[in-house]
Amino acid sequence: MANTLLRQVSDGVAVLTLNRPDKRNALSRDLLTALREEVRFALNDDATTACVITGAPPAFCAGLDLDELPADGTTAVTPDVLYDLLYDIYTAPKPVLAAVNGDAVAGGAAIMSVCDLAIAARSARVGYPQIKRGLTAPIVMPFLIRQVGLRRAKRLLLTGELMTAEDACEAGLIDEVVDHDVVLTHALSWAVRLASHPPECFAETKQLIQEVQDEDVRSLFERCKSLERPRP
Repeated sequence: MANTLLRQVSDGVAVLTLNRPDKRNALSRDLLTALREEVRFALNDDATTACVITGAPPAFCAGLDLDELPADGTTAVTPDVLYDLLYDIYTAPKPVLAAVNGDAVAGGAAIMSVCDLAIAARSARVGYPQIKRGLTAPIVMPFLIRQVGLRRAKRLLLTGELMTAEDACEAGLIDEVVDHDVVLTHALSWAVRLASHPPECFAETKQLIQEVQDEDVRSLFERCKSLERPRP
């Protein structure tokens, strides 16, 4: 595995750390591919009971690495691998949690939003500033609108503003706000608690929640994927 992604195991929980601190853990193609493959491995590994995603300080994830866009800046195509990653996490039969140790922005906020629980540092900020860069953010819409409602989703997506961790918690994007130095500890504790339930029961409960909440989310997800727009 490339050193842009670190993997450790604690009490059966795989901790995946995005490790590009100089780039605020922006998702390069290599990092994104490694993360998708490690998440898939964790979900299919009998010895792994849960997964926690976090970032090397000072950020959780700044989203896609814009330095990898074509030099002429004509396209803002989100790699299919990101869609696969988000859908894998969203439908995972095992607990997947986000330990948001710093800012979760754009694609980073999308990863956080599809996790089962998100534990954040008080200093963290969350948002979708794509519009300020001449980009759209359809990838997160099926999840964001369900989590925070139409009015708040509009504000986040149309202004590009970043929310504080406390405001994001109040809005329903984050489950718990804690001191920075205990973010990972709390996330691991929650992961162990969730994984202590019978695996079949957890998977079935999560599937039923999705079926009650979503009307053919895969079709909606594919529709939003098709709405990626060229950069002006």
